[in-house]
Amino acid sequence: MKKLIFLLIAFYPFIKVYSQTSKEHLQIGIEERKQKNYKEAIDEFNKAILINPNYATAYYYRGNLNYDLQNYEAAMMDYTKAIELNPSYDTAYFMRGVTKTAALSDIAGGIVDFTNAILINPNYATAYYYRGNSKSMLNDNRGAMNDYNKAIELIPRYRIAYESRGALRLDLKEYQGAFSDFNSALLINPNSGLAYCGRGMVKIAIGQKDSGCLDLSKAGELGYSDAYPVIKKYCNP
Repeated sequence: MKKLIFLLIAFYPFIKVYSQTSKEHLQIGIEERKQKNYKEAIDEFNKAILINPNYATAYYYRGNLNYDLQNYEAAMMDYTKAIELNPSYDTAYFMRGVTKTAALSDIAGGIVDFTNAILINPNYATAYYYRGNSKSMLNDNRGAMNDYNKAIELIPRYRIAYESRGALRLDLKEYQGAFSDFNSALLINPNSGLAYCGRGMVKIAIGQKDSGCLDLSKAGELGYSDAYPVIKKYCNP
């Protein structure tokens, strides 16, 4: 018995180091990814998982790296494994939703994942925003509007949420609301070419052509190339 206790005591430091090593590999991998050293990063994440196959966080970060590398199916597998190991992993649901919508054209599946992220974390503003974009793509305009509203409620200076809500309101011919949203976006970022373009289109729609064309021109100056076809159509026919 004494010999067994001695062996356990002697072996315990190695168990502790082994456990810490997985976390150390994960941290090294995170730092390597920040430096865009993708090969080194994925090697570190693989080592972390090899040491601890139940390390949900390592699967999540490897999923992010696979997403960066456009290995979307591999990213999906990693996010799914992270969720399997940690069913409350809101960011894993979110990133799996992003992968489904942005890379795999599974809009409905993305909405399910964004919804799960929100159910876990009701203050997840970015999940509301992305779910709003997905609903808009499926022509669920009111659902999209509600999600944009919630995202802005949670982050009052959420510029791209104002821009997306403004674009939706413009499509719905809710010009006053659209004008207000694009103005709000410009107050947050005065160099937003998209917001200038959107506001210019609103002005043209309500009969303020000259002012609208000035906004469109400003959008072009700021590098927003999508403004030029609109300028050609409305300002330089």
